Amino acid sequence: MAGTKALLMLENFIDGKFLPCSSYIDSYDPSTGEVYCRVPNSGKDEIEAAVKAAREAFPGWSSRSPQERSRVLNQVADLLEQSLEEFAQAESKDQGKTLALARTMDIPRSVQNFRFFASSSLHHTSECTQMDHLGCMHYTVRAPVGVVPGYTCRMCRFVT
Repeated sequence: MAGTKALLMLENFIDGKFLPCSSYIDSYDPSTGEVYCRVPNSGKDEIEAAVKAAREAFPGWSSRSPQERSRVLNQVADLLEQSLEEFAQAESKDQGKTLALARTMDIPRSVQNFRFFASSSLHHTSECTQMDHLGCMHYTVRAPVGVVPGYTCRMCRFVT
């Protein structure tokens, strides 16, 4: 059919692979009201597969030094920053924001989030507080603990 564009079909990224989903949700371009892509409507099977993959990856990830984890997170930030324009275009289309806002706030903020956690893994691993009135010390040690669910309110998608 002339003039018809194929819809972009996003996939889940689980265990190092892009995988199709059993169900999808239409995503609308707010500026036109038209469907421009389909996003996974991940259900129990996809979530269980993601949690399983994350649990299997945990021993290797948690055994890396804080410096290595920091390096990996900074690499993610670098890649995101190198693709800033592509992500800004996608964010603008998906959320109906101006390109200027996506370029100067949304994507740079994502880059900075990765850089914050990269730095945090180096500088916030433990602390000790003296509790004078009790004559003892309070130690806090921060270390990877395993799989945790997370979601962003804006997108309401399950991530690990």
